[in-house]
Amino acid sequence: MAPGVAMARVKPNAYASLKDLDYLMYLDANSKSVELKYFGHTETVNSRPFNAIMLVDNKNENKDTFTHINQLAEIISLSLVTSAGELSDSNISICHNIDKHIEKGSMNIKNKKAWVSGMGAFEILFKGKRIAEIYSLKASQRLIQLLLSECNDITSVVNQWVDKVRIRANNKCTDLIDDILDPKTSSPLADITDERNPNIEIIQYLSAAKTDLDKVETKRVEKLQETQETLDELLKKQLNQDCGISKSENIILNVQQQIELFIDKMINEEDTLINQTSQLEHTVKTLTTELTEIASKIFILNKKKKLDQKKEEITSAVYNLAINRREIVRRQQAIIFYNSV
Repeated sequence: MAPGVAMARVKPNAYASLKDLDYLMYLDANSKSVELKYFGHTETVNSRPFNAIMLVDNKNENKDTFTHINQLAEIISLSLVTSAGELSDSNISICHNIDKHIEKGSMNIKNKKAWVSGMGAFEILFKGKRIAEIYSLKASQRLIQLLLSECNDITSVVNQWVDKVRIRANNKCTDLIDDILDPKTSSPLADITDERNPNIEIIQYLSAAKTDLDKVETKRVEKLQETQETLDELLKKQLNQDCGISKSENIILNVQQQIELFIDKMINEEDTLINQTSQLEHTVKTLTTELTEIASKIFILNKKKKLDQKKEEITSAVYNLAINRREIVRRQQAIIFYNSV
């Protein structure tokens, strides 16, 4: 406050407040209750209202006096931030020590029990321009060192990206083909009701289990777009780091090497599945012929048992055939995807 009537009231009011506080801080269970009226509200107090009081003076250790309320407000705000921020643990520790001293009476003055302590705050001022120059020199030195240094191996960077976008096809991983097309097909063929002509039911089942190529291709295109976007992000990130150009080039080469391995694996698996599928088609054809022959015979020992056994073999083979055909589609779409990448 500026000097004047308002400022003249500060000292007597502060003194009166301290006198009142001094009285209240000595209240105990045997003391007479005190009524405090404030803005129409009455509070009854019969014990000390605070553990301790912190006072902020307008003088510092150098005897400098702060004459304006703005300066004091800044000190108080710094003190509050300090007490509530990361340094609060240290302040709490100090307060606990003060509490212990108060309880022991080591801070008493004659018969007066201590209940108030001081509080302060400080700032560190530094020459920003000079520090900026130092940091500028350090940054220049670091850039020179980076230009002269060799790049680190980026294999781990590429492996992390491959796993993140889920396109790995080695180490027993099926991430890509699982994302393009779910491996699960429809439930197995339940039963064959027409034992004399089972081919109709088999054809109907295989037709229902057939993969919708339009949906699969749409999924593959979406996956390719997502993969390209994340690869672009990875390259841009590396370009803005140490050895960015060579790192990015090595990333592309490493990705190409891995993709080539994935393609080879998909081609080998596709060939194996095609052979298995051919064998399964032949097996289904043989089993249906055998079932028809058993069904057409009138007199045959354990006919029902043989029919049930043959139908079970057929339904199992037909189900495996449907799965294999789906697996072939998954590999074919993966090969197209990898070639696109």
